[in-house]
Amino acid sequence: RLNGIQEVNGSIPSVSTMFVQGHTLVCPCLFNQEVFIMANVNLQAYKVDKIEFVNNLENGTQISLGNQYSYQVQYANGRNVAKGTFDIEVHDKANPDQFKIHVIIVGLFAFDPKEKKEVTHTETFKALFPYAKALITTVTANCGIQPVIIPNINIDDQEIYRIDGPDNRQ
Repeated sequence: RLNGIQEVNGSIPSVSTMFVQGHTLVCPCLFNQEVFIMANVNLQAYKVDKIEFVNNLENGTQISLGNQYSYQVQYANGRNVAKGTFDIEVHDKANPDQFKIHVIIVGLFAFDPKEKKEVTHTETFKALFPYAKALITTVTANCGIQPVIIPNINIDDQEIYRIDGPDNRQ
């Protein structure tokens, strides 16, 4: 059990909500059980918590895309398990209410406890990012528009702000 996520028969059940042009679809799903291994992290499973897509643009409208994202890692006390949450929104800079896609994707990771948390943070991001990128491209392509391909994010050049709880200092 990690932050309210309970494992059942080797799978972690979840409920994802999809918002499509004013309609809400709720679908139960399971974590994808693919494994992604990097130097000090192992992506054990991932799931999509949210997909919100809005396209109220007229055909042929030119847009300029911007994006906002955040990434957070939570560590399970006493275990070498972490949960990474990647939240990204891509939108029209001039009219974000007319065109946007918002995705929240969560990954469960095993990690090397000897590694600094800042390194684990960047490595978990690098493991989870391609899934979010592919999801945004696939959703937009399947909606009958030119696919949105988000640029790579160089997490190594970003500031990482570390906030430790009282029992989680290293």
